[in-house]
Amino acid sequence: MKSNLLTAVLVFYTAISIGQTKYASINGLKIAYETLGESDQQPIILINGTGACMSDWPKEFCNQLVENGYFVIRFDNRDSGLSSKFDSLGKPNWEKIMPYIGKCSGATLPYSISDMSKDVTGLMDYLKIEKAIICGISMGGAIAQIIAINNPDYVEALICIASTTGNPARLPSDPKIIQALSAPPPATDDPDSLAGHMVAIYKVLGSTDKEGVLLKKAKARIQRCWYPEGTERQVAAITIGDYCDRRSALSKLKVPTLVLHGGKDPLIPVEEARSLHEAIPQSKLIIVKGLGHDLSNKFIPGIFRSINTWLLSHYSSN
Repeated sequence: MKSNLLTAVLVFYTAISIGQTKYASINGLKIAYETLGESDQQPIILINGTGACMSDWPKEFCNQLVENGYFVIRFDNRDSGLSSKFDSLGKPNWEKIMPYIGKCSGATLPYSISDMSKDVTGLMDYLKIEKAIICGISMGGAIAQIIAINNPDYVEALICIASTTGNPARLPSDPKIIQALSAPPPATDDPDSLAGHMVAIYKVLGSTDKEGVLLKKAKARIQRCWYPEGTERQVAAITIGDYCDRRSALSKLKVPTLVLHGGKDPLIPVEEARSLHEAIPQSKLIIVKGLGHDLSNKFIPGIFRSINTWLLSHYSSN
């Protein structure tokens, strides 16, 4: 009896922590995604940041969502992971892009974060999900906001982690992190060298995880897909899209919104989280003491509790 129970538990946990990559055809693109949990539960869509793959969402976080009755959908953004690549569009023309920072339009981009938001709503249509909790981190938070602004009927609730309002006049990032993120990756296919490069970035972003944990995370991303060309095109999209002031549009939102931010975020100063909270009516602000611009393991239980408690209060009031 104990043996059978143990087998059942192991099968359950394996199923919710691994998932199976599937592919959706959306607007002529192939979007790689996976679902975790039961489809009749409350759907929550996780949108990652620049250059990240869906596997960068911590397994513990996804597992806790599933264990507490959520149907988790995570996916690779266009130009990352196993989703469609835009090789034919080449490298961004930075000389032509830079003059348009802060102007919202006019820049010639391979694609915009508005285009990326349509990948999310397209995936929802493909999965026949009418409404979901939309949860985005960093660039994913900007994409989530655009969905809430342009397609509020798709949004059950909005969760913005480590995100901005798009205010071009916001406080700048720590110069050290800009220097580190601007450094080109090693010109090699050697996984160890590439992993070392990624670990250095995780550290400058404020990760508190141990070296071995960061190496494992870096190697998992590299094994899934090492594609800096796509990351540069995403950077171009977010450079214009996240320096386009959304505060006026955000002030009209009527969807329940949680703003969650690290108290030690070196890329997006915590003051920007307060601005985002002030911009969105009746939003909830949670500052996680000691958290950087990442989801380090030691913070996952507390982050999940904060999100789940807020969501439960939202559902109880409705």
